[in-house]
Amino acid sequence: MKALREIALALALILPTAGSAVADAFMSGHKLHERCQSPDMVGQAMCLGYALGVVDGDASVLGCAPPTVEVFEIVDAVKLHLKRYPSDRDFPGQLIVRLALREAWPCGN
Repeated sequence: MKALREIALALALILPTAGSAVADAFMSGHKLHERCQSPDMVGQAMCLGYALGVVDGDASVLGCAPPTVEVFEIVDAVKLHLKRYPSDRDFPGQLIVRLALREAWPCGN
């Protein structure tokens, strides 16, 4: 019984911080902007890797982009969107990538 109480106490101390650790694992729009504007290669690589990860995770985000779209064009679209719409930086990074690609290559009606 004492062991069960100790486990419950340990969980009570650990669980409140677990949620913030999970939330920190996701890329915010502010973090994405910071990475994409970074003057160093590591930040730029993180920007590129994140944008491509979103696309690899769901290729439908490319929407009406031409089949010949290049990696740098995807990243440039994300950077341009972050520059044009600073208020969108409050959104999750994944949504920003989706919005940027939709804006760059809109589908006709």
